[in-house]
Amino acid sequence: ASRRFAARVLVVVAAAGLLAVSQGYIGYVRSMALLSSENVKLADLLRGYVDETSGSRGDVFRESLESISLRVNMTSAHAATMAVAEQQGFVPDQIFLPIPMTLIPRIVWPDKPVLLPGAQQTARLAGGGSASEQTSHTAPGLFSEFFLGGGAAGLLLGALTLGYLIGTLQRRVSRFGSAIALGTYNLVLLQRAIRLDESATVYVFTGVILFFIVHRAAFTGLALVLHQERAPTPGGGALWPLT
Repeated sequence: ASRRFAARVLVVVAAAGLLAVSQGYIGYVRSMALLSSENVKLADLLRGYVDETSGSRGDVFRESLESISLRVNMTSAHAATMAVAEQQGFVPDQIFLPIPMTLIPRIVWPDKPVLLPGAQQTARLAGGGSASEQTSHTAPGLFSEFFLGGGAAGLLLGALTLGYLIGTLQRRVSRFGSAIALGTYNLVLLQRAIRLDESATVYVFTGVILFFIVHRAAFTGLALVLHQERAPTPGGGALWPLT
């Protein structure tokens, strides 16, 4: 039991370290993109990031985690969206209806409307106008957008449905996938969860579904390439069962 606990702690620490390094690198790339008007090679970016952080040690992790904390603080966005709901009323057709629309391929529905949830929120804050007229996109905050879609009932229904969807797909990966498949799936879920509140409702739901499909297809294809056989038990040798 103590070994399992130590292993779990080690995994959490490793995941936090990987997250901090990756977020620090993303921040470095963004800063370089703002400062440079020319394309920067990947090798130069990696070299520059290593040079910048090689002497800072623990400061890299601290600054990266602080950056994540500041970025995911959506208090102002939540307040603005709640004010919109109070003054303009609920708009379930704008919040929840686009979810099934997104799953319909454009080849089947050529005239499918272009979804601009961020611009739509900007138009609401501006007091009117269409989303296509906006030049900026504003994040409404995921759970306050649930509220905007139907009040307390919309918030509760949206949160429960999203949690059930994520849990169901995660259980399918755990049941039919290998430890490698489940580990990569959970790592991506962790990174997505940190930025969850910045995403629009329609993209959160469809993103969870599409990520599961792509993840399964990737590991199924890898299993085919490596000629893996189906594992007899969950977490067995196959990267993903072929049936």
